[in-house]
Amino acid sequence: MSILAIILGFTIIIILNSRKIDMSICLLAGSITTGIITGLKINKIMLLLIKTTKDSMTIRLMIIIAVISGLGYLLRENNDLQIIITSLYKLISNYKILSMTIPAIIGTLAVPGGAILSAPMIKESTDKIKLSGAQKTSINIFYRHIIFFVYPLYNSIIMTSELFSVSKYSIIKYNLLIITVGLISAYYSFFNRDNNNNVSNKKNENESNKANIIAFISSFSPIMSILLLAIVFNFPFQYSVFAGLFIGAGRNLQGDNKILLYWQRIKDFFIKGVNYKLIILIFSIMFFKSVVETSGAVEVIAGLLAKSGIPLILMIVSMGLVTGYLTGLNIAALGILIPIFIPLFPAGNSVPYISLLFTSSFTGYLISPLHMCFLLTKEYFNTNLLDTYKYLIIPLVFMILTGILQVVFTL
Repeated sequence: MSILAIILGFTIIIILNSRKIDMSICLLAGSITTGIITGLKINKIMLLLIKTTKDSMTIRLMIIIAVISGLGYLLRENNDLQIIITSLYKLISNYKILSMTIPAIIGTLAVPGGAILSAPMIKESTDKIKLSGAQKTSINIFYRHIIFFVYPLYNSIIMTSELFSVSKYSIIKYNLLIITVGLISAYYSFFNRDNNNNVSNKKNENESNKANIIAFISSFSPIMSILLLAIVFNFPFQYSVFAGLFIGAGRNLQGDNKILLYWQRIKDFFIKGVNYKLIILIFSIMFFKSVVETSGAVEVIAGLLAKSGIPLILMIVSMGLVTGYLTGLNIAALGILIPIFIPLFPAGNSVPYISLLFTSSFTGYLISPLHMCFLLTKEYFNTNLLDTYKYLIIPLVFMILTGILQVVFTL
């Protein structure tokens, strides 16, 4: 019955999501279905819903994701985003490096619709080295998202570390080799072999790089302040993110009444900037996790999987790829899979397995036709899925193989 409950729960989530229904609603429907089939009464499910709203981990995650989701809006409104891009154009003198850097920087800022924001810049830099639409799409998608493997403010990294009760930085440590292999293989897959890479006439030879470096660091300071507090001073993440908010709101204030403008920016941040759908998604994931764990389905499925003889590595890769591809959301895929794999991963040595699960679900999500960034970029460069897959498949396969090797060498 537990297996049937999980299968039906998954099926409902995927079917509803394929019909363009919001993922939060899909997860809530899947949670209730799973709970009812496994024998949980409605009042018990409602109690779990209330318990989720009071859960300290859920509250902490919702606060962190709320603030981070609005930082991109704030940096765009205070003109820091434009300053960052402008300074990069003046600092980097190689079209290939520039094409890799721009989407990565915009990706760290989590700007809504960031794929479209970076696509015109990618077009400008890659037109100079004569790349195809599929190559441009691959560059924009891959480099926009690859930084998330080592970015401690990425919501999936935060949620994964919380649910597995491991440090974000232990996951990032194992992701480092994966991202290195990905970057190297992507470079040789995406770019043509030519020497016409240098940016000509991009800056005055007498112009000092110092000013551009200062402009970049200054504009990036809201993000840097969060990282500094959390990483260097070990300050709790749910409080560190507010430093980025308050610093960002005070950047580039114009006019006589700067105090009024400052508080207006704070107000707009919460009204226009925060992605409340993402906060609801976090709540739905935590509710799904709570229902699945309470139903006992996880223990039953974990036991059956452990006795099935299917190698754990194969389960991680296949389920990660399929769930990431079908949901089109990495955080949703991980939220569904983590409760199932928690009891299967070896205690005390789980991080290589966590890294492989992260990589597999991320790969499926990256190339999913439900992934909005992918679709927007594909349409902008007027290319198709299969042509783009031909370029993306090489680095993504190498990354998964690297994750597998890390698990094998830690056995």
